Amino acid sequence: MKSLIKVQFYYFGQLIQKRFLYLLAVIILTEIIVAIQLKDNPQTSIFSLFFYGTSFHDVASNRVQIPVLWFCFFTIPLFMISNSLQILWDKHSIQLRGKGFSQFEFGLINVSFLYLIALTYAGITFFILAFCQKLITGTHAWLQIAETSQPFLFFFILLGILLVLLFIQQICSLFSPVVGIVVPIIILIVSIYTGAKWNLLNLTMLARFSYYSNFDCFYIYIVLFILNISYLIIYKKKSL
Repeated sequence: MKSLIKVQFYYFGQLIQKRFLYLLAVIILTEIIVAIQLKDNPQTSIFSLFFYGTSFHDVASNRVQIPVLWFCFFTIPLFMISNSLQILWDKHSIQLRGKGFSQFEFGLINVSFLYLIALTYAGITFFILAFCQKLITGTHAWLQIAETSQPFLFFFILLGILLVLLFIQQICSLFSPVVGIVVPIIILIVSIYTGAKWNLLNLTMLARFSYYSNFDCFYIYIVLFILNISYLIIYKKKSL
C-alpha cells in the first residue's frame, strides 16, 4: 500500500501541480488586493468581506447580490482537482492492476488526497486572510470576525463544506466530468438565492451564521461521512 501511495501521489502531483499553484496564487493575490483596499478602514474586516454572503432578509426581499469572493473561495478547489483523480486511474490502471492493486484501494487514497487538498487550501487561505487583516489593514486582530467569536469553529465549517462540495464533485465525475463541475456550482448558486434553513452552506455565510447553534456544524461532518462512504461504494462498484 505504501508503494501505491507514493506512485499515486507522484502522478497526482504532476497532474494538478501547475493548476493548484496558479489558482492558489490567484486567491492569495485577491486577498492581498482586498486587504490593501481595506487599509485603515475600521468598519469592515477582511473575513466579513469574504464570507458575509447574503442574509435571509436579502433573500426574502429579492435584493440578492452574488457574493463573488465567497463564491470564488468555494469554486476554486473544484477547478484545482476537476476530474484529475479519474484521469489518473484511466492512465495508470493497467500498470497498477499488474502490481496487484485494485481500484478500490486507489479510491481509498483518493479520499486522503481530497482531505489533503482541502486542508491545504483552506489552511493557507485562512492564514493569509489573518495575516492581511493584522499586518496590511492594521485595524483588527489576527482572527477577529465581527459576526462570531469562534474563528476556529468557522474555519472547520469552511473546511467541512469544501470537502462536502469536493466529494459531490468526485461522485458526479465518476459519471461525467462536466456534471462534476456543474452540480456543486448549482448548489452554491441555489444557496445564495434561497433561504432554506436546512441548507448547511448557510453556516459558511456570516450574514446567516447567527441563526445557528455551534452544534449544527456537526451535521456538516455527518453529511461528509455519508459522502465518504458513498464515494467508496460507488467507486468500488464501478471497478467491477
